[in-house]
Amino acid sequence: AAGRIYAKIASIPGLRPHDFIIANYPSLDDMYTAPEGLWGFGTWVNGGHWSTCEARMVMGYYRLQRFEDARRSMERLLTFARKFRMDNPLVGFGSAVYQPHEPINLCYDSFGPPAALVRGLFEYIYRADSLTLVPRIPPGITWIEQRFPVRFGSKRLCLAVAGAGPITRVLCNGAPLGSFDGVSVSLSYDALPAEAAITILRGDAEPRPFTPPPAPGEPALPPPEEIRALASEWLSVITPPADGKAVARREEPPAAEGDSLLERAERLRGFHARLAAAGLGDSYEAAHARLAMSCLSAACERRRLQKEGALEPLEPRSQHAADRSYLTAFARLCDGIERVIEGYRESEDPRRARIHRLWTDR
Repeated sequence: AAGRIYAKIASIPGLRPHDFIIANYPSLDDMYTAPEGLWGFGTWVNGGHWSTCEARMVMGYYRLQRFEDARRSMERLLTFARKFRMDNPLVGFGSAVYQPHEPINLCYDSFGPPAALVRGLFEYIYRADSLTLVPRIPPGITWIEQRFPVRFGSKRLCLAVAGAGPITRVLCNGAPLGSFDGVSVSLSYDALPAEAAITILRGDAEPRPFTPPPAPGEPALPPPEEIRALASEWLSVITPPADGKAVARREEPPAAEGDSLLERAERLRGFHARLAAAGLGDSYEAAHARLAMSCLSAACERRRLQKEGALEPLEPRSQHAADRSYLTAFARLCDGIERVIEGYRESEDPRRARIHRLWTDR
């Protein structure tokens, strides 16, 4: 049935005029309003593109081993991502953003297709006591590593596949593990270590060294001078000139802005260190602090790459908004953790009360 559905879709070019699946083709014939404006064919629900639908299509491509369709979908999505134009829906039958007058676009629906591209490689069928992996690796790839971990309860799994053909062995940290048949692997939760490097061997493939990254520790914060320079360059203002084309005016912001970034980052670092020393390095609060610090580090790394000419510049208004979004993300993460922990102030829960004390300690 899946094969017949795919064959029908593939036989109608109008359903994927720009590699993405659109909502319908041809135009809806049961509308109670004229097909114009928002309702025009190719704009919104009438022939527009929605990333949630595309994510399901990508998963379907994997299950039917239509890897080229998945590749084309991702290549098309990257043309939007590289311009910071991850909007939803996409109009023009999936060829343009819905809100073109914004300097940048970001709608969380847009993360569905790349998540499907990653998930499609291994499927990940979760059960209460086991995880089933169904590798679907494009032909011609005989060694692939997924170095970022996937979560299974408190366990962290990094995955690799070697060879081609049916599955013949499964190793965890170099030792045999798991039950498997020719196409899937079942991993018992109780049998998995906290940090698991899973290697799936196919055909007559031999194991290769596979060392996943270590569990996350405290991110290294950029030097203070980098953080201050970042604030100086990115925390400027937008001034619309007479011609109506807004550009970023590079004015030196008050020194307090750079100092504020630095102060918040240092507070997070001290808080994370105290959590780790108290045996709470795996807590939600520690993970939140790590994520915020990583965002600031990513912002400084982006600035370095810009200085080296390694990033293609955007038009000025979009460039300013894209740069500033990195610091906005850091600030909002800081705001979030501060609100959460402030809510622990009067808590009768011993764990929350302890975390609040660790937050207020300096």
